[in-house]
Formats: sequence, C-alpha cells, structure tokens
Amino acid sequence: EQRYKYYDGMTYEEDYITNENLKNTYITPKLNTTEVRVNTGTSEKKLDAIKNELLTMNLQHEVRAFDQSDMEIAQLGDDVGDIVTRTNQIEKDDDVYEEITDELLSQRLVYVRELFIEETIKRNQTKITMAKKELISGLKVFPGDWTIPAYKWDTQPYVVTYDRVGYERAMSILSQYENSKHIQPNKKDRNEYLGGAFTYAFGELQDGEVEIITYESLPDNEFQIYANGVPMLPPGSKLPQDYDKYSIRAYSLKSMSRNFLGGRPFTAMAKTMQAVSNETIRMLIRKFQQALEPPLATPRGGKIYAKGIWDPGAITQGVRKADFEKLTDHKGVEQGEFMMYRLIEEKTEEFIGTPNIAQGMQGSREMSATEVLTLQKQFIKQLGYTVAALMRMKRDLTEIRIYNILENYLTPTKRKYDDLTKSVQDVYRSFTIENASFSNNRKGKKIIKLFDRDLTAEEKESLMEYEDNEEKRGNPVRIKFINKEKLKSIPIFWYVIVTMQDKEGTTLDKVTFQDQLNQAAGIIKLTGKPLNPDVVTEDFERKWKAKDWFNVEAPKEQQQPGQSPEDVQKDSQNLLKDIEKMATESQGEIGPQVSRGLRGGEPSAQRSANMLEANV
Repeated sequence: EQRYKYYDGMTYEEDYITNENLKNTYITPKLNTTEVRVNTGTSEKKLDAIKNELLTMNLQHEVRAFDQSDMEIAQLGDDVGDIVTRTNQIEKDDDVYEEITDELLSQRLVYVRELFIEETIKRNQTKITMAKKELISGLKVFPGDWTIPAYKWDTQPYVVTYDRVGYERAMSILSQYENSKHIQPNKKDRNEYLGGAFTYAFGELQDGEVEIITYESLPDNEFQIYANGVPMLPPGSKLPQDYDKYSIRAYSLKSMSRNFLGGRPFTAMAKTMQAVSNETIRMLIRKFQQALEPPLATPRGGKIYAKGIWDPGAITQGVRKADFEKLTDHKGVEQGEFMMYRLIEEKTEEFIGTPNIAQGMQGSREMSATEVLTLQKQFIKQLGYTVAALMRMKRDLTEIRIYNILENYLTPTKRKYDDLTKSVQDVYRSFTIENASFSNNRKGKKIIKLFDRDLTAEEKESLMEYEDNEEKRGNPVRIKFINKEKLKSIPIFWYVIVTMQDKEGTTLDKVTFQDQLNQAAGIIKLTGKPLNPDVVTEDFERKWKAKDWFNVEAPKEQQQPGQSPEDVQKDSQNLLKDIEKMATESQGEIGPQVSRGLRGGEPSAQRSANMLEANV
C-alpha cells in the first residue's frame, strides 16, 4: 500500500483504523504496568453532537423534470419526487443515513451503493423487490485513480469492490449466474479445479468462505464478478445499469486537494490535539497518584519493604518514620495545570467546532423559536461545508434513485384477469404517500399509479369528482396516473434540490406555528383579511397530532333516489377499480397525458413558450 502525506505518512488502511479508533474512543493497551490507560473521548462526544444536529435538520429533496427544450414538465417532478420519498420509507433509509452521516464525519471517504434487490418474506414466502442503499466500508472499495476528486467520481477509469462471505450467502447472491456452479468453497478443491487455474485469492480464505470481487468500468462499459477466482460473466459484459453513473457513489467531508480523492474528516482534524489531551490527562493522573502515594527512598544497605506496609491497619516491625524519604516535593495537580488542560480542550473544540446548541447547553431559561433558529443558523455557518457535503450526498443519491426507479419500477408486477374486458391485464406499481403536499398548500393522502396509457375525459372527470367529494368529507386525497410509456420514451432531465425542513410535531415546529399565528393576528388587524380556517385547523391537527378535533361540515351532495350516503361512499371508493377495468377501452396512440401527471401537451412553461412564439 502507498503512503500519503495527506494521511500523515500512513497508508489508507492505517488511517482508516486510526479514525475508527478515535470515533469509538479506543483505549490503547498499556506499554508498562504503571501506565494509566485513559482516553478523554473528546472527539467522540463532539462528533455525536454534530451528528445529532445534522440528523435533526430533516433534509428533504425536491425534484424538477425538464424536457429537451428545458421546459418544465408540470407536476411530473413532484410526482417522481414523492415516489422517491415512498421508496425511501419502504427501505427505512433513516437508519442508513444515520450510518452514512457517522461515516462521513469520521472517515476520509464514504461509499454508498444503489441496489435493486429481491427479498423473500419467510412468513408466507412472498417475494418482494425494492430499491435499497448500502453503505460499504472504505476498506472494501478500490478506486482506479486516487488523483480524481470525489465530486468527479464518475470519471474514474474503474471501481473494484471486495467482499468475503460464507458459501451459502455467496450462492444466494450469485446463483443467477451459470458459472456459479464452479465456485469451490474449499481450498483443496480450488487447487485441484482445472489444474489450479482459478486459485487466485485477494486475501487468505478459510474453508467455506467465498471471496467476491466486483469490477465495473464506466468509460469501457464493462462489468465482471469474480467468486473465488471464477468469472461469473463472459468477458466484455456490459454494465447492468443504463444510466451513465457508477452504482457506487463516493463522498468526502472536506477536500484536501484538487488532485486527491480522499477528504479530511473531523477525526483527522482533531487527532493531534486529542493525543495531546490524552497525554495531558495521563500526566495529571500520574501526578495526582504521586501526591497520594509518593515514591520513597530508604537508607543504603537497609531493608527493602513491600508496598503492603502502607495498607490500612498494617503493622510492620522495626520501622521508623525517619527510615523513609519522599522523592517528590509537589502536592499534586495545581491550578495552572488545570488551566493548561482547559486550553487544550478548547483548541480541540476549535478543530471540530460544535456550538452550545449542538451539545444541549442552551442556558437555564426556555428559548423562543427565534432564538433557537438563530442558533441553528450559527451552527450552519460554523459547519457550512459539513451541511453542504450532506446536502450534496442527498442530492446525488436522490438522482441515482430516480434512475433506479425508471429502470426497474416500470415493468408489470403481475397479471390479472379482468371480468369486464374478459382479458388478462398487466398490473403496475402504485405508491401511497401520507401527508403529501398539494398544489393548494394543503396536505393529505396522495396515490400515484403507473399506467400504460392516458386516462379518458370521462375517467378524468370521475377522478376529480371523487377527489372533491373526499375533500368535502375532510379526507383530502389526490390520485395521480403517470403514463409509464411516455416516461420511458420522452428524454427527461432531472434536477434535484435539497432543502432543510422542520419535522412536524417537534417542539420547535409547535413554537414556530404559534409565532406564525401571532404574526397572522397582527396582519389581520392591519389588513382586515381573515385567515383560512380550513388551513389553520389542518395545520394544528397535523402539528399537534390532534386529528378530528374540529368538526367538518357535511357535504351537500345530490343523491339518486333511494341511494343512501353509505352507497355514495362505496361507489366513490370503487372508482380506482372502475378506472382500471376501463384500461383497454381507449388504447390507441399516446396522446396528451392526464391532468396532474406527465403532461405532454399543456404544461405551464409550454403555454408560455407558445404565447411568446405567437407574439413574435
């Protein structure tokens, strides 16, 4: 391994282990019996404080879609962004981001792989497929060129990953490949198989272990997997993904050079001062021990006494006080030494940079929402590049997830027989997003269904009627249909924005809502404009988790003779089923898309362009 000056003369592996030890407050073994084993844990405490603050920022993505003319495709970006949100919820990516954030703050590089996996539920043996993010240890990834910075990751000539698993696990991963039958789990069999042609091993393997090496090259569009030296694919096999990005992503906290891949984490920034702090506290403890049990001298030629004579209640014959002389004259740790230790701690904090709010030290009185927001802004200013790195990671992983969805989520999940059309129809995925934002700034349930055609005018009208009726009942809902054929055929450019949003239901969110009401009351006095009661009550119920606190006015609907309200409700709930049953009534060519979905004919930006051309 090569040693780098950026790693203080260490190899990447040595530096990785050093940073991991600092993050976990590793206590080194004693060099001698009298040494004090101590580690102040300053780095770990400060990293936890920063990590907690970053996790509370609630970074969320916003997706925008544009065509080849750079015209925004109305609503499509919001719908695809909501699909990304739902796939993140399904895989429980909050757990993954917690580990990713931890790795970002403590290691030179963070590697995350975007996957599309198939899992089997043991209870009923049902197979499910889903997109998933995987955090990979930096010791398992080998980039092709270390002079390329992290933000130019997709220009790497190749990327190699290494993993070592048990034989059963390896077969569950690689059984889809025909050559997997040649994988030899035992060392003896590997040496004998084909005269030892596939005995190459990256590391020392035990019997029953399988070494999986994955090679992918974006410039050459080449992909290969080696399992215990056996190639799983024919030579020159293409990459499994169609998009021009590596499925493995790399991120760093703070760049050290324009011509170097690795970054500089907080553990590397503070490790020197951390070592000084540990040595200082070790010497202070040693001096304190000397004050309590000072080293002693006895006359030359006298007896040598064991330490047990100083035990409480011990009786030693023939010993006088004058037979011993102290070799130290200090009285223990003094004030000046404590001040020196505090100075070292302050310098360590300067390298990491954690404000009081991140450590929970906000003073004795309760702070207002404005004061808390001000402290949060100060935190962002102090650690701006850390927040920027996390936002850049969120943006990039969201874009990769979009490509994953376009490649793997547009195929039918199953086929079913339709009683109305007397034919077998494809069934596509649907996504249900709770507490989604609507275009009228209200929130409710949003259902997104992938379809292989456009809706008819009759279906659109029935759909809008159903949504209006549900909203009158106090159940705001939006149902979107996306034509997956257009989604695949039309070249679309995706633009992702990451913003910080308050988590609903938190104390800060409630206090901010109260401040908004107070300011709104002042505006009412000045302008005389009343508040929208529906929006206010919805926000209150959502932030305080107080659903149905306020009565909803019953809708005034025209019912057919002999039809009860329950029948109306039942009919509206069957709307989606009716739409699917009419799936084959208007197949034809792909025309204008449904409203609130991918609109090919009348987005707002397109209308503006048409008006401009007319004026010219």
